[in-house]
Amino acid sequence: MIEVYKENEKIEVIKLEAQPFFIFGAHPNKSNIVLRHASISRCHAAIVIDQSEGVLILDLNSKAKTLVNSKPLIGLVSNPLQNGDSI
Repeated sequence: MIEVYKENEKIEVIKLEAQPFFIFGAHPNKSNIVLRHASISRCHAAIVIDQSEGVLILDLNSKAKTLVNSKPLIGLVSNPLQNGDSI
């Protein structure tokens, strides 16, 4: 589950279930979860749920990069996510 905050207020909860991966981005036909913000690429990042590796995040070579806990990810390299991480 992902909690979405705007200006420190929770505005949405997204359940990640029934699929092994989710694409986040601005393009409604190419993304499972559409995010509307000027910094979001058409296909910005992916979250993968792997039976052996756990929950992983990948930046899909986005222009603005994907940050986890304020640190930019290297494009197309999987990174484990922990409960409470900020994306």
